[in-house]
Amino acid sequence: MRRPSAPLAAVLSLALLLGVATLTRPVPVAAQAAVPPGTALPVVDADGGTHGTIAVSNVADPFTGFDPNQPPEQGKHFVALTVVFDANAGKKLDIDPSVVVLQDAGGNLWRPTYLPLPNDATVPQLTGQSLGPGSRISGLLGFAVPDGATLSRVWYKPNSDHLFPLADLAIQAPPAVGKPTTIVDSNGNAGAVTVTGIDDLFIGFDPSNPPTAGSRFVVLTLVYENAGKSRFDVEPYGLMLRDAQGRLWNPTSVSRPSDQVVVPDLTGRQLAPGDRISGVIAFDLPDGVGVGQLYWQPNGNQLIELADFATGEATPAPSSPATPVASPAAAAPSASADPCHDIAVWLAATRGRIQQASAMSIDDATLSDSAALRTHQQAYADLADAQAKESAPTAAQAVNHALIATLQAYSQAVQGLAAATAPGADPNADMTDPINTFNAAGDRLSAIERQLSTVAGGCGLS
Repeated sequence: MRRPSAPLAAVLSLALLLGVATLTRPVPVAAQAAVPPGTALPVVDADGGTHGTIAVSNVADPFTGFDPNQPPEQGKHFVALTVVFDANAGKKLDIDPSVVVLQDAGGNLWRPTYLPLPNDATVPQLTGQSLGPGSRISGLLGFAVPDGATLSRVWYKPNSDHLFPLADLAIQAPPAVGKPTTIVDSNGNAGAVTVTGIDDLFIGFDPSNPPTAGSRFVVLTLVYENAGKSRFDVEPYGLMLRDAQGRLWNPTSVSRPSDQVVVPDLTGRQLAPGDRISGVIAFDLPDGVGVGQLYWQPNGNQLIELADFATGEATPAPSSPATPVASPAAAAPSASADPCHDIAVWLAATRGRIQQASAMSIDDATLSDSAALRTHQQAYADLADAQAKESAPTAAQAVNHALIATLQAYSQAVQGLAAATAPGADPNADMTDPINTFNAAGDRLSAIERQLSTVAGGCGLS
């Protein structure tokens, strides 16, 4: 084959002979479950050590037990949360009232304010302090909220990089992928943004600029639309991705080969009435950490949820030709009463396809017969179609999507190699792109194989 076969063969020999093993996302994040008042959350330090718990035991909306000589300002009322800190982990527990944030249904955030209490108040106002091991203390946190506001959630925000629901106060269906969310730009003009796709294992990056070690790229596709009568400004700054562990991630840049860019990077721009644009935004997430929710924080006093990736399976973003669209069968959760049985059945079929793809890819590293390559190209496509028809269990849906994308990438790469080696083809044809695509698919397949071990291990399977 007229191509630099040594680098390709070297990569494949390393990447595809590792055996069946894991991916970068072991289990899709479970839907962000409602947190009823009274639920205790661990208070964890920067090193991961637990120092105690925090809980909201009561919500008074409106709070009427304030000092009548110091009422709230006109147009507002007091809301009081009874917050309990328990140093039940054998360590000192530092209390910081500012870590508790109240949110209304419009996304507005309210931070604690001074709550004037009469001298005979039964529960005091909560103040910053340190608790020794075994101590437990409760107190009131006050918020001045506009009249008519509907409270939705209490957040525990221990630092700028983490966000945890502390208590849900109203039942709100989280925005699903494909459903528009109305937002208002900095000039007060309304528009809509829709998250139309997620590629949790993006493989269309420039091989010379991969994700950081131990991480993977998560690429989202967003559509902004101006359905109003005024100009609407697309303001992508402030987008944050929350992972399954509560950590917030800012966007990162992903270098993509120009000939593979279908949807451009998301940038700020102005939309006239009736205009609509799409763009992709990327995040660099650690291996093994699931994707949770996408938020937009236009300022420090507002937090808008744009998509909950656990409310329904997303269609992979059309960020590269190697990213397929999963069939409904691939996205449908299993209805079996025994999830581990479903995983065992799915694993058996999936591992068989991976072994077949691995064997073909090793052959492809040395094949020079265009006809044989085209046979393999169709075989990869058939494997991808078969995988898309699998009813993947919930714990394996992310891996299933990644494998479909990888098999599609193999098919695309081999198609390019076959065309370059066909009789009469240009002997000077550049095969860099198909080779890079092939190598990237091999890297991703080995990651998927490792992830399978994690999924299997969760059920005690080998």
